[in-house]
Amino acid sequence: MANVGDTVAKVTDAAKQAVEKAVDATKEVSSKAIKAGKQKASQLADTTKDMGSKAVNAAKDATGRVADAAADTASKARRAAKETTSQASDKLKK
Repeated sequence: MANVGDTVAKVTDAAKQAVEKAVDATKEVSSKAIKAGKQKASQLADTTKDMGSKAVNAAKDATGRVADAAADTASKARRAAKETTSQASDKLKK
C-alpha cells in the first residue's frame, strides 16, 4: 500500500507541475501577444498621425496656392483697371 500511496503522490505532484508549467507558458504567450498588440497599435497610431499631418500640410499648401493665385489675379485686375482708366482719361483729354 505504501507503494500505491507514493505513486499517487508522485503522479499528483507531476500533474501539478505540468499544470503550473502550462499556466506559466500561457501567461508568457499572452504577455508576448499583448506586447505585440500594443506595439502594432502604437505603430498604427503613428502612421495615422503622420498621414493626418501630411493631409493637413497638403491642405495648407493648397490653400496658400489658391490665396496666392487670387492675390495675383486681383493685382493684375487692378493694374488693368488703372491702365484702362489712364487710357480713357488720355482720350478724354484729347
